[in-house]
Amino acid sequence: MRKIAANYIITGKGDVLKNSYIGLDDDGTILDIVDTKGDLQEISGLEFYNGVLVPGFVNAHAHLELSYLKNKLTQKKGLPFFIKELRTLREIASDIATFIIQADEEMYKEGIVAVGDISNTTDSLAIKKKSKISYLTFVEVYGLDKYNAYDDFERAEKTLKSFRENKLPSFIVPHAPYSVSSKLFELITQKAYEENASLSIHNQETESENEMFISKTGELVDVLSSFGVDLSNWNATGYKSLPSVLVQMPKCSKILLVHNTYSTQEDIDKTKQYTQYASWVLCPNANLFIEDKLPDIQLLRENELNICIGTDSLASNNKLSILDELKSIQKHYPQIPFEDLIKWATYNGAKALSIDDKKGSFEKGKKPGVNLIENFDFDNFQLKPESQVNRLI
Repeated sequence: MRKIAANYIITGKGDVLKNSYIGLDDDGTILDIVDTKGDLQEISGLEFYNGVLVPGFVNAHAHLELSYLKNKLTQKKGLPFFIKELRTLREIASDIATFIIQADEEMYKEGIVAVGDISNTTDSLAIKKKSKISYLTFVEVYGLDKYNAYDDFERAEKTLKSFRENKLPSFIVPHAPYSVSSKLFELITQKAYEENASLSIHNQETESENEMFISKTGELVDVLSSFGVDLSNWNATGYKSLPSVLVQMPKCSKILLVHNTYSTQEDIDKTKQYTQYASWVLCPNANLFIEDKLPDIQLLRENELNICIGTDSLASNNKLSILDELKSIQKHYPQIPFEDLIKWATYNGAKALSIDDKKGSFEKGKKPGVNLIENFDFDNFQLKPESQVNRLI
């Protein structure tokens, strides 16, 4: 049995153990968590590390397919501009596989053990089959023309079939409120009911998304129209985007709401009223890259939501590092306890991806992986700018 100790252990569920150790089998299965109450004695074979031990990170939202777009897009211009630029650059994609391999390797080195990954194609399939990381693939579908809904959905089903034939867990999910017709939502929801599927949707990433649903005006409407999207059959609801589309999704499914940059207490209340299975995924560095704005993270925390952490893509981020996302949150919200941040980055993400029986926390019988956070500020119990993650298992 391998015994690993450190100055502190954070279990992933909020517990902080001082000078304690974890016992693990050769395959990484946790056999024991020993809380010494700070009184660590010399034990044969004990490995002691200077730093904080945490479970392997869970990246609840990524786009491996977009890894080739690193350093290609303009920062801080807002989501409508980002979408327009992204569409142009995607038309000249090249050597996608090489960049996906590099992104997968980067996440592994950053201590990430599981990823909820958005896919529009099968470009990431071969890499996911070989990866040391566990992936849940969200096959993303979009289309605002209700008359094309069946064709749009059929294409997604073909992609889904390819992933499942290769024994890779996957579900069909909507892209965003502003890009999916009511008919397409109906098809997605019907399949989700049949399969007890988990869903993921980009949510309130720009204020113009709400404006579109309230009055069918704004930058997002202008950008969609510039693409030739026919909005004549799409009607504003008079309400914000989240409550408008939430009722089109199954109450019993786990729903990952991603970004939430402009979500308010009203949105939170309506979500709580509708479903108890929502998770709120934060991708702070992508939010700063695109909109130069963060969600009201303290508000989300005060509402005791299942908050998770994602990296988004290298199109909107410089690095696929959960630790870097936590640094950004801590910089802007220093009052949030570090153990809460770790829970968001581990156990909550595992719950959202339905893998909390195996990963996300230090508990007997689990194989969550073990990360060591080095260069830690013990006096203030928080990260330093130079803090880094060292993957031990």
